[in-house]
Amino acid sequence: MILSLRAKLTLYGLLTLLLVFGALGVFLALDARHYLLQLAAEDMREQALLLGQQYEAQLASSATADQLQAFTAAQARLLARRITVIDRAGVVVCESDLGSAGIGAMENHLVRPEIVRANIGGWGYATRYSRTLRQNMIYLAVAIRRQGAVWGYCRIAWPWRQFLLFQRRLVISLVIALLAAVGLLLVSTTILWNPAARSIKRIGAVAQRIAAGEFQARASASDGPAETVQIARSLNAMAESWEQAAARLREKTAQLESVLGGMSEGVVVIGPEGRVVLVNPAAAAMIGIDREGAAGKLLMELVRLPQMERLVAGACDRAEIEVNGRALLV
Repeated sequence: MILSLRAKLTLYGLLTLLLVFGALGVFLALDARHYLLQLAAEDMREQALLLGQQYEAQLASSATADQLQAFTAAQARLLARRITVIDRAGVVVCESDLGSAGIGAMENHLVRPEIVRANIGGWGYATRYSRTLRQNMIYLAVAIRRQGAVWGYCRIAWPWRQFLLFQRRLVISLVIALLAAVGLLLVSTTILWNPAARSIKRIGAVAQRIAAGEFQARASASDGPAETVQIARSLNAMAESWEQAAARLREKTAQLESVLGGMSEGVVVIGPEGRVVLVNPAAAAMIGIDREGAAGKLLMELVRLPQMERLVAGACDRAEIEVNGRALLV
């Protein structure tokens, strides 16, 4: 299937938009993930530090395990976060989403990446899949100190699905922007293409007239894009050249016919293939043929004589023939 120029330009534009928006989408998705992760980590760090200070105050007041658990559950509801308190040995002391039985069944957290980083630098975060919650989470932990020494760690968790929702909204926004860009491309292509298309159609119509022998036809070179104006000027120059050449040819033909028409001798002009090109009136009268009907025919079709065949073949220079009872020297 041969596509039109407009279809090709539109297709190339659509492919360009898809490539640009695709690359932009990948870049924004990756960059947004990193940026949001850093933003969430900073926000969670501030919350965890405040919680750590409150846990230090609770420990200083000799709060019981039940009091710490109640405090943890209350803070989790307030912050809409999952909160876990872990002692220095990695044992879970409090968990906002689990009861005493669930806490006792939890494995040691000492080697969790966020705990390891908090033990080294005072705080740390990590993202991973939670087998308990069965979803991806971001975890951030800060050290809890008691009398200057690390007593344990306060860890808060946030579901990773929030990031996925943001990325989904980002993708939707990109798709909407892409559709808007496609619509704008189609509208702009139509607006910009129509004048050029009209100019090309007019030039094509003039070219067909010239090809049919109408050399006086001219294309408009006053409107349309610069490219079509240049094409129109070139086409007009070519048509003018052909018109002048045709006029010169007609003039020479008229002169030749005038000369041949005034001759008393008969003249028959034969082309390379042995076909009659021109017959003057004297020759037509001598051999009894129609001048107009003779053009394009083989001479042997008009004069069926062996002598004429030898003359045309170049076997002899002249011959005497008899046509309609008249002896003619050819």
